[in-house]
Amino acid sequence: EIHWRDWSSDVCSSDLATLRESRVPVLAVGPNFPAHPPHAVVGLDFSAASVQAARLAARLVAPNGRLTLVHVRPRFEHPSEDWQAWDADYGRSLPPLFDQVRAQLDPPDGVIVETVTVRGDPASSLLSFAQQAQCDLIAVGTQRHSFLERLVVGSVATRVLRTARCGVLAVPSA
Repeated sequence: EIHWRDWSSDVCSSDLATLRESRVPVLAVGPNFPAHPPHAVVGLDFSAASVQAARLAARLVAPNGRLTLVHVRPRFEHPSEDWQAWDADYGRSLPPLFDQVRAQLDPPDGVIVETVTVRGDPASSLLSFAQQAQCDLIAVGTQRHSFLERLVVGSVATRVLRTARCGVLAVPSA
């Protein structure tokens, strides 16, 4: 089940409350959203919620469309050998993780599934990539955060929802 929400106007606090409290996926779209978006971008942190977001986005994307799985790596860099070793290990761990997610998808025939890794702040980098790719839908997993956590670190899903210029699919953790 997906909760459909027409987001043709600015996002307000009650809309964000719906997103935060929902136990089912929320699809926020404008009036011109296509029934099957040609290109969907998924913010993938490899959590169960983000994998579920990828699975749902794969079902929504148009036949012969594109599904781009985007992972945002931390931008922090340090000249120490320990940091460089960790960063190299991190980079080597990504292809098998992407392969595991791809194996769980069941996209319509002809859908191209791409994987991309970018660096930076998760929300900003995902939004920037989605805008450059001119996607029709951004899918993200959501995690439950306390009020204090939302104040301190914010929420990627909230930032994406507030800023995206396309449809947003927010999938809660189970």
